[in-house]
Amino acid sequence: MKKGTFEGISTNGSIDEAIASAIIIAKEKLKTDLIIWNLESIIGINGGVELSNIVTISLKANKIKIKKAKVKKVKEAKVKEAKADKVEEVKAKEVKTIAETAKPKAPAKKAAPKK
Repeated sequence: MKKGTFEGISTNGSIDEAIASAIIIAKEKLKTDLIIWNLESIIGINGGVELSNIVTISLKANKIKIKKAKVKKVKEAKVKEAKADKVEEVKAKEVKTIAETAKPKAPAKKAAPKK
């Protein structure tokens, strides 16, 4: 199964809890840990003799596949960026060190003769 409609229920009136429940069910049924979903409906029951507070949501979910090559390229780009940052940091330190050592030293002032 690549897609489907899934329901989630909360008995304490929490829309978040109902959505989380539906997402868990969708991931289990679709046999994946990555889905894209769209909220289809929200239905609530509140009140009555038993003071019900039930929320039922329905969502459509699709399984998403990420190609390994794409993930690998992203990782490589991050590593390359980190290396470039490190190289720039080292270059900046070298330039600072060279600038500090290349500064001409001011001639020492001669003490004025004592009278």
